[in-house]
Amino acid sequence: MRRLPFLCLFLAFSLASVAEGALRCLVFTSYPLEGDAAISAWTREELLGIRAALRELRGDDFELVVVSMDTKAHRDEAYEGEMARRALEIAERISPDVVFLLDDHALRSLGPLMKGRSTPLFFCGVNAHPRDYGLWGAPNVSGVLERLDYRVFFDLLVLSWPAVNKVFCLADTTWSGSLIARHLRENLGLEGAGGRYRGIQVEIRSFERVRDLSEFLDGGGLVGFDMLIYVGVPYLLDDLGKPFPFEELARLVRSRFRGVDVAYEPSGVRLAGVAMAFAVSPFRQGYQAGEMAVRALRGEIPRGGNLRMGQDFFLFFDQDRFRELGMSPPEELYLLGVGLR
Repeated sequence: MRRLPFLCLFLAFSLASVAEGALRCLVFTSYPLEGDAAISAWTREELLGIRAALRELRGDDFELVVVSMDTKAHRDEAYEGEMARRALEIAERISPDVVFLLDDHALRSLGPLMKGRSTPLFFCGVNAHPRDYGLWGAPNVSGVLERLDYRVFFDLLVLSWPAVNKVFCLADTTWSGSLIARHLRENLGLEGAGGRYRGIQVEIRSFERVRDLSEFLDGGGLVGFDMLIYVGVPYLLDDLGKPFPFEELARLVRSRFRGVDVAYEPSGVRLAGVAMAFAVSPFRQGYQAGEMAVRALRGEIPRGGNLRMGQDFFLFFDQDRFRELGMSPPEELYLLGVGLR
């Protein structure tokens, strides 16, 4: 927590040298910028998308400064509130032309503090509708929703894997993890922790710590399940309260589960060795947010009230994992896949 005041001074100094007239862009993320490969890859792709849009529409006439609030791993409201206040201090000192918020935690904590101000806010990588944070209709808030219709995915499963009868969905207890789990229930018409969708039994469980998940696995919690779906990037904590890398989490599950493991959402998670990953492109979301920002600043579209859906869905297959399971990706899904390994 003591790093932010220093960071604030550093950022103010670094932006003092920006050429007059250059677009000043300030980016906030709740995730650490280094560490878990899945998390850092997702954030990096969003940033690459924003930069690509800005460069295409403005050339090199912009400055992009990124600040990690690091609130994803610290789940108490007091910490998140303090980081939001310090982030606001950074924004007020820098006076950027535009602010980008890259996830739900950043939007829900910092968005209300900057709602209605002259600085426009553009979000991406967000699961909740801005109305859930009291921001819909604000004159300076627009962005891109990261939404997946789980019915599409489960329909593909029904068509391509007729033998799949029981699916376990593993989520975390963070705010965004709970949102994604809620969307899953709503999409599939489930009530409570589970139910049936097109004949498939679906169970959803959320865990806060790896220790709890490990005890669940050791107790035979996955016995009888044909498939496991990671709901987002489950952000579980170790015994010291630190984020547990997703790759190690996937390895832990694989050691006790012989079914097909599937990940939804993250760029980079396919490197963790799961059989299949279904991702919304973070690069495309970042690009859309950057494009909206430039057009809004030009006066071509309103600064607030613009809402888009994330574009470009990808399927990734790990053929080594399928061979390990004695299986092959179903042809119907395989033909849709990109990034095959």
